[in-house]
This record gives sequence, C-alpha cells and structure tokens, in this order.
Amino acid sequence: YFARGEMPDIWRIPGGNGHIKGHKAVFPVDLASRAIAGWTRPGDLILDPFCGSGTTCVAAKKLGRNYIGIDISPEYCAIARKRLEAVDTGVPVKEADAGQMPMFPNEIP
Repeated sequence: YFARGEMPDIWRIPGGNGHIKGHKAVFPVDLASRAIAGWTRPGDLILDPFCGSGTTCVAAKKLGRNYIGIDISPEYCAIARKRLEAVDTGVPVKEADAGQMPMFPNEIP
C-alpha cells in the first residue's frame, strides 16, 4: 500500500471478492484496503453505515483498525460476521460453512 500523501490518482485493482449470493454490490477488499491504509492509521476507527457484506470492515480488521459496520439487512449482517470470523480463524467462509475448522484453534486471538 501507499504511504500517506503518496496515493496515486488512478488505482488498478484486479478481480473482485467473487460472488456473494444475493449481493449486487460486492467490491474488492483491496479497494477498501487501499483507501483505509492511505487515509488512516492503525487503531483509527472506520465507520461503514451501509456495510452490506462487510468488505470495509474486513479490510479495516486486516489493517489493524477498529471498525463499526451497520446494515439494515439481517442477512448481510450475518454474512459480514462470518467474513470477519474468517479473518480471525483463517478459514474462508465457504469452507467454514462446509464444516472445516481452524487447524490450531487455541492460537486464535
């Protein structure tokens, strides 16, 4: 990521998050990560009042920022919670839903 004040005007971000069933506005975690890394510091608070499936919160968590995500949809909030849990466990949502567990669960913060 870029240091403060060194953010380019045009970002080239390949790919996306893939498809999240029923969600029409999924965007790449890398997009949120670049913005958060470029304009905040570790420990800062990130607010996403329309968090949907939690992409901004996932990026914030991975970068050591605090976050608050709000969404009107209980279904999207459930998806966001699963994605945030996957950051902690290292087990992707799809695999966790299939029953996979972390290899070393006692080492999870």
